[in-house]
Amino acid sequence: MIDEFSENGIIIPENLMKKDIDETILKKLKTPKETILFKTESDFHNICVCKNKLGQFLKYGISIQAGIIDTKDYKGNIPYLNYFLQTSFLKKDAKKILLIGFGSGLLVNQLEKLFFNLKKFDAVDIEENILTIAKDYFDFKESDIFNFHLQDALVFLKNNKTKYDIIITDVAGNEGIDERFFSDEFFENIKKSLTKNGI
Repeated sequence: MIDEFSENGIIIPENLMKKDIDETILKKLKTPKETILFKTESDFHNICVCKNKLGQFLKYGISIQAGIIDTKDYKGNIPYLNYFLQTSFLKKDAKKILLIGFGSGLLVNQLEKLFFNLKKFDAVDIEENILTIAKDYFDFKESDIFNFHLQDALVFLKNNKTKYDIIITDVAGNEGIDERFFSDEFFENIKKSLTKNGI
């Protein structure tokens, strides 16, 4: 039954979205026993960094936000993050990137290695603990071109004057994605912040 949702043993997110999932599948996908490495509450999230047999993860509530999978069959990002790495093929000459939603910082470090002309990498996140967590638990390294903005992303975009070649939005909280990130105002501010051929 689980094979309907996977290819070569790797669960494909799109397959889970397209098909109904019964209780048997949910039990097989259940998170293994975890060791809590760090736990705190902020104004915005119930934060936990945990380790289990699949890897090390950042969680808001019960939702996995970011992390690194480390198994015999796969080592790397939570699979959906790999889609963002494709921007390195779509816009090879990018000089400025904005990441909305910082997570573990792994994506920043990976993208910095893929773009050779990068001059500026801004990340915006509303979570005050996130940069320290990224450094302490996910080996995030700040570069000379990296700037972290502790701010509501919508406020940041509204006041932003920089034009970015690439803008990546990866935001979620305990309850999923805030409706504000689906608003016309949000997308207008994204458009205003992009270069002419930005993505």
